[in-house]
Amino acid sequence: MDFLRSNHGGVLDSTNNMIARKLAGEVYAWPDGAWRARVGDKGFEVTDLQIVHRALGNLLSFDVYDDISALQDIYARIAQVFGMTSLNSIERLNSRDVIDDKLEAVQEETITPEINEMLEQRTRLDSIVYKLALDHTRRNSHRLVR
Repeated sequence: MDFLRSNHGGVLDSTNNMIARKLAGEVYAWPDGAWRARVGDKGFEVTDLQIVHRALGNLLSFDVYDDISALQDIYARIAQVFGMTSLNSIERLNSRDVIDDKLEAVQEETITPEINEMLEQRTRLDSIVYKLALDHTRRNSHRLVR
């Protein structure tokens, strides 16, 4: 879990509330703890609230979204609209069940309270966006219409 302690820009950008930041636009995590957005060649600091607000606003512009458990249904709806071949099942490729030349074996670590706190911090905004988006999806059927 060394990545949780890393202040390297690439590690932070890949792990620190990445989903919320990517949905919000070009927002980057900096080693000093600040979030910075970029528009053209200009940069400015943004708050947690601004990231969540932008992420949710952008997510609402999607025709269809859901969580990974609904992937088969999402694919079927998209395939139907675009005349694509339907699949009986979708294989999970990002699994640690099979180790090959692209995936190395990883020794599992015990999640201590300290590690858990760091994980929660690194996913706090992602969790807010996920929970609100999932609740919205469950209450409002997102039908993909062509």
